[in-house]
Amino acid sequence: DGAQTVAEMTAPLREAMIKAFPDNDPTDFNVEGYLPGIVTASLFVALAVGIIFEPKISRLFNLKREFVASGIRWLEFRLPDIAIWVTLFSLLFLMRIRFLTLPAEGIEVSGNILLASLVMFFFQGLAVAEFCLRYYRVGSFTRAVTYLLIFLQFSPFVILLGFVDYWADFRRRI
Repeated sequence: DGAQTVAEMTAPLREAMIKAFPDNDPTDFNVEGYLPGIVTASLFVALAVGIIFEPKISRLFNLKREFVASGIRWLEFRLPDIAIWVTLFSLLFLMRIRFLTLPAEGIEVSGNILLASLVMFFFQGLAVAEFCLRYYRVGSFTRAVTYLLIFLQFSPFVILLGFVDYWADFRRRI
């Protein structure tokens, strides 16, 4: 049964939410409705990690790489223009503005889209940050500390950096 499988998958998350927020009722938050966004975001993370580490892994294992002129270049990663508009509209629908009444399913769909978009903008912001680190020839210790801070504290800033990069185009300006 599909509903039972989903309930079993989300049970640890619900238990963690009860421990983290004992005053709130975890049944108010429908985790099952956001599973498509979580799965999509996980797939984007797997794809991005594969693209980022592919050259290093192939060098580590002495694998022959085929260089394609139209191949994906990690430092040039930029989302298409439609991504910014889809993100903005999903944020608009998620905010439940006064003149717009959406059913719960519509809010879940926009939440799923926003979740996947935020992960994509995180990687665009990460590409901008890596470009800046390479441009300014930052040492390995400073680079490691920067990435540690990015992953532990500054993830929202990196998402905002990727989001603003649509208009500012930081890599071209640098």
